[in-house]
Amino acid sequence: MGLTLIFSFIISSIVTPLMILLGKRFHLLDKPGGLKEHKEPVPFLGGIGIFIALMLNKHLYTSPLILTSLIIIFLLGFIDDLKHLSPYTKLAVQLLVAGILVYSGIRTRLVFIPEWANIVLSILWIVGITNAFNIIDVMDGISGGVALIGSTTFMLLALKTGNLKIALFSGTLMAGILGFLPYNLPPARIFLGDTGSLVIGLVLSIISLEISYSMINPVAVLVPIFVLFFPIFDTLYVVSIRLARRKNPLKGSPDHFVLKLRKQGLGVPEIDAIVLLLTISLCEASYIVTGVGLKGAIVVLLVISAIFTLFGVILHKR
Repeated sequence: MGLTLIFSFIISSIVTPLMILLGKRFHLLDKPGGLKEHKEPVPFLGGIGIFIALMLNKHLYTSPLILTSLIIIFLLGFIDDLKHLSPYTKLAVQLLVAGILVYSGIRTRLVFIPEWANIVLSILWIVGITNAFNIIDVMDGISGGVALIGSTTFMLLALKTGNLKIALFSGTLMAGILGFLPYNLPPARIFLGDTGSLVIGLVLSIISLEISYSMINPVAVLVPIFVLFFPIFDTLYVVSIRLARRKNPLKGSPDHFVLKLRKQGLGVPEIDAIVLLLTISLCEASYIVTGVGLKGAIVVLLVISAIFTLFGVILHKR
């Protein structure tokens, strides 16, 4: 496993600067304007290095439906980066991918809800998390940083439960992001693009459904919500504001939590530090809740949600 992670890191570290050069050479650049804050055109195919790093995971080749889903999402993101597909086209493809994954057995297995509800919940989770990392990718270092922390947490959790297959999947994602992230920290020299953010979101949605939480504690089924709390929160935050304004929730707007912080005068490095420290704290909380009862874990989650929501409302009104 260790050798695979090293090679994944090296591949991503080599491919990412190569994508910067190719992006500039062939004008594959994200130009300033609209909601974008960068002043100069920036290459946007940073996700390619991460995708190639993931392909070093030998277990993907024994799971053809997972591999197929990953390739479809990669191609969707790549085409969208080049051609700007409609939100509805992207959603349709994501639903198809979620359906393939659920058919392959990647889904929730909650005993207190019917089978059909588990299927619906799994599809919503896969599509939601896939999009969540695309949604938070509005500022240098945010999406990649949160994904790095999340994938590391899932890798450690998978190792703890003895799930070496998922540990390797999480680890290759972690290594791929480690090779990319130095080039994406502010000021970014390359962006993830949809190619990267959609792939990262899909992989984390798969990993979060495949870890055997019950081997630690049944309460640990809440762990993915803690680990992925910020992307989930920002997605719900943005969608809620857009719906309240009677706007299309699939269309872009400056309503993201981090952009609200930017309006208050905080710099991008400071916002990165806030979000990443919060994510680390939430991942630590995910371990703590495995030692409490279900009621205690739910109370902790509700309190955290209430604090984030209150702060988000205050920012929105300022």
